[in-house]
Amino acid sequence: MPKPERLAKEIVDDMIKFREYLPVIRSICNPGLKERHFEDIRVLIEKRIDKNEKLRTLMQLKIEKYKDKLEEISETASKEYSNERTLTKMNDDWQPIEFACKEYRGSFILEGEAIEIITATLDDHIIKAQTMKGSPFAKVFLEQITKWENNLLRTQENLDIWLKVQSAWLYLEPVFSSEDILNQMPVEGGIFKDVDYQWRVMMTEINQAPKAMVVMENAKLGVTLRECFAKLERVQKGLNSYLESKRGLFPRFYFLSNDELLEILSETKEPLRVQPHLKKCFEGIAALEFDEEKKIHGMYSSEGELVPFTRIIDPIASKGAVENWLCQVEEVMLKSVKDVVEKSLQDYTKAKSREDWVMNWPGQAVLAVDMIFWTSLAEEAMKKNGLQGLQQYYDKLNKDVSNAAKRRRND
Repeated sequence: MPKPERLAKEIVDDMIKFREYLPVIRSICNPGLKERHFEDIRVLIEKRIDKNEKLRTLMQLKIEKYKDKLEEISETASKEYSNERTLTKMNDDWQPIEFACKEYRGSFILEGEAIEIITATLDDHIIKAQTMKGSPFAKVFLEQITKWENNLLRTQENLDIWLKVQSAWLYLEPVFSSEDILNQMPVEGGIFKDVDYQWRVMMTEINQAPKAMVVMENAKLGVTLRECFAKLERVQKGLNSYLESKRGLFPRFYFLSNDELLEILSETKEPLRVQPHLKKCFEGIAALEFDEEKKIHGMYSSEGELVPFTRIIDPIASKGAVENWLCQVEEVMLKSVKDVVEKSLQDYTKAKSREDWVMNWPGQAVLAVDMIFWTSLAEEAMKKNGLQGLQQYYDKLNKDVSNAAKRRRND
């Protein structure tokens, strides 16, 4: 069948001939080719061609002889196009991201989960931007990439300061909500009020426009955050100096953390706020005995034993100076322990029985007085009857201990 055979041969020859143009077609049809690349092609072939030029026209221009150079231009366009798409994708990735806020004490703070997403995205995109910037195919977008990189770095820096300001504000806001602290630290209190106002205005704006792209383009944000951070550092330094001055006046405050000390100092008109921290300040005092007028009459041990004070202490008279009345407690504590030991010593010989005496006095006083009389009576027993007298005194002591134990079980 010569005619079909000839037709098939012509088709095959045309396809073989057309195949020579495939590399050229791939190069010309590259989606990454921009007008600047076509301008390079026009200079190369010294002819004016359009982006949608017909293949027949290109074949007439014998464009296949420029195949190698066209592939080089196309490869450059592809890599530039890849950078362009990466840049576009990074921009698109930020579109749905928001600085999520939650309410806190009449204002707003940043939520941790949203911060983690933003931080991870920033780290990833900064690396990509810096990698693209170092690429030889990024020259066309160098200005755009540099601007984007600077934007990301600025946002990362702002976010770091932002979290520091938030942490300091969260710590200091309850402290300076106390009138007592404000009265004792008027300068630092005034500075904190300025920061508090700036923080609340800024966070209200962020809550109303939380889009990350909007926040990133806010040029005033970094300035505001740096001002707030500098002021909060001054406040924090002043607060630490204030706490150290209080510890200098009453050294037992060194046993308390800053938070515990602030809890006491923020409510100086309420002496009972000291009660939970007494064990740290005074090892042997579990609580103080207050009356209805909040005057102190004595101290309790962890076992519930009461030691009356030799004089009544009035914390209200100290006019908010907690360290003053605690110094009085420290002074009276020593005198009161000495007084109760002396009284128990006098009562030892007057009590009806040793069991009654033991049950009527605090354990510390009983131990001290017991040792005094044990020493004197042991010496007396040895002087009178020697070893026999010491044995008799030993038997008496065992009987006293047994009776005291029975008395305690019965009580």
